[in-house]
Amino acid sequence: MIEPPPTYRSHNRDGAEQPAALLTGIFFLLVLGALVTASYFRGAFTGDGFHYYSALRNFIDGYGAWEGPVFEHLFGNHAYLTLYLLAPAVGVFRSPLVLLYAGLFSWFISAFVFYRFMRRLFAATNDPAGPTLSVALALAYLCHPLVLQCALGYGKFLFQPDCLLAPGLMLLAMAFFARNAPATILSMLFIVWTKEEYIPLLPALFLWLLMSYRFLYGSVWPDRRHVLSIAVTYLAASALSLAVLFFYRQRNEYQHVSVNLHAPSLPVLPSLLVVSLLYLLPLAPFLMPVIGNRRTAIYFVGFTAALIAARTLIDMVVYGSALSWLWGHTIIPPVLFITLAIALAQRAQEGALLLSARTLAYSIVLSAAIMTGLPALGGLNASSLSYHFGILTGRQQIRPEYLRQIIEISDALPEPQRLETVMVPEHLMFPLMDRSHISIDWAIATRYYRKPTFVDNVSYLIIPKEGTALRLFSDIIESSYILHHETEDFFVYRSTEL
Repeated sequence: MIEPPPTYRSHNRDGAEQPAALLTGIFFLLVLGALVTASYFRGAFTGDGFHYYSALRNFIDGYGAWEGPVFEHLFGNHAYLTLYLLAPAVGVFRSPLVLLYAGLFSWFISAFVFYRFMRRLFAATNDPAGPTLSVALALAYLCHPLVLQCALGYGKFLFQPDCLLAPGLMLLAMAFFARNAPATILSMLFIVWTKEEYIPLLPALFLWLLMSYRFLYGSVWPDRRHVLSIAVTYLAASALSLAVLFFYRQRNEYQHVSVNLHAPSLPVLPSLLVVSLLYLLPLAPFLMPVIGNRRTAIYFVGFTAALIAARTLIDMVVYGSALSWLWGHTIIPPVLFITLAIALAQRAQEGALLLSARTLAYSIVLSAAIMTGLPALGGLNASSLSYHFGILTGRQQIRPEYLRQIIEISDALPEPQRLETVMVPEHLMFPLMDRSHISIDWAIATRYYRKPTFVDNVSYLIIPKEGTALRLFSDIIESSYILHHETEDFFVYRSTEL
């Protein structure tokens, strides 16, 4: 066993690897940032991210937690307390791009924290490959297909608050292994207040960290005093999160809660094997030293199998699919890579790492190649992959003339009044983000347009001239709206109450 180091040893101090890794990460960040920015203005994104932006914009404007007709009071959907740390940036820049960049940046922050975590682990070993391995594994983390899909906007959704879990988990592991109780507590608060769904997850995470710490160092941390402070803080933070959730949930008319459980639609074992392959295949170059030793193999395979099995079974029961919404899998990459890093540190201490610089370079190339080749396996969510590669290749998601007309419509609308809402087609809402919005598809799918509150809440209707929407909304238009503007492909109707 090795002792946890208070500081880095001289042989493992930062050398040329850290500046090179930082420059590589910055370049990667700028390239992906340019890609998602171009895709944003091509109409690649729709849905949840714009609703989160509306909620933060309304909060800055003094309207509390109200988002609009879709999520209503956002805290009644989920207790996204940490999300509101982004509110000042939204208030300054007044653009949904703030959330798109925040989601991308959160994964790069988590990669950098992971790099620092690995450097600390290898500080107690004599393996000269430690710094290089830290860089290689951090870059492989960024190239992992699940990380990249989430960083590029969670498919078509622009942003999900779950992305904040990634840096939170990395910070929690780093603080825990540094035996820093205040930082551990702060990281725990960050995770609990990211989303109330992570409250029952925290005890399992602490058990995993406790067992991992003992596996690597042969000792136990935290002591009883720190355990008590962590437990009390956890209970208090959880109580606050749940109190906020239930206070606002009772004030919402529409409940975004899945109550229908499913019997698994596929045999459990094949689904688990497919999911495991998708997650672990990009790590193949790094796994040889781990599986070459019985003790580290049991550690890595045991925790990895438990993590993937739990996540997959939850998806199959709740959603009826082994791979559901991407944000539900945000936990997988951080925990997977932290577990791998601990196993590699253990092997390095034994002098059995045996990873040459050439092997590390091949590892990065192979991870990137697998990232781009995974669609051939037919594995990850097809819709997400479609948007993922649409962003990477610059594919236009909607017709350019539609965007031109929506911008014309935006200029033709007057300044928004208090909590005004516009109904707009999918992928065409980004020029109209000075108002709350609903999509035509959502209004039809939920039959919201038949509710009495529709006319009270929706001030403008932007409806394509082609398709069935105009016929479905004809009665409402005739009774409560008048024509405000017209373009080649769209009618714009204004509420008669304005």
